[in-house]
Amino acid sequence: MNNMSVNVKDFRDLIVWQKAKSLQRKVRAILPRFPELEKYNLTSQLLLCSSSVGANIAEGCGQLYKKKEITHYNIALGSTSEVRDGLKDALDYNYITPEEYSEMDSEAEEIIKMLYGLIRKLKNELRNSKEDSDEE
Repeated sequence: MNNMSVNVKDFRDLIVWQKAKSLQRKVRAILPRFPELEKYNLTSQLLLCSSSVGANIAEGCGQLYKKKEITHYNIALGSTSEVRDGLKDALDYNYITPEEYSEMDSEAEEIIKMLYGLIRKLKNELRNSKEDSDEE
């Protein structure tokens, strides 16, 4: 038997993932207040995109190659911007208060900044290594 130690990255240790899950819980908490006419529109969209942020961070963290990791973090960036857009709609239609909007939008902006930092770090690591040279 091989005693080689394998270091497995755990997405749950990433602060950006923890913040994404916190934002997701806050978004889910406001959705029951939305009117029925939004059930298949704004409610559904906010539910999906807020779930996508953390899921893509987790999927990215689980990738073997940095390029694929970056791809998933980039998708998480897009989903976070989509959350911000949905929250702005919710504010404009008076489904949430300005205070709720401000708090969740600030959290989304912080997630975006953290993802930019993570992507920048990975791109720098790629430039300094040949690790992904055998990637398909």
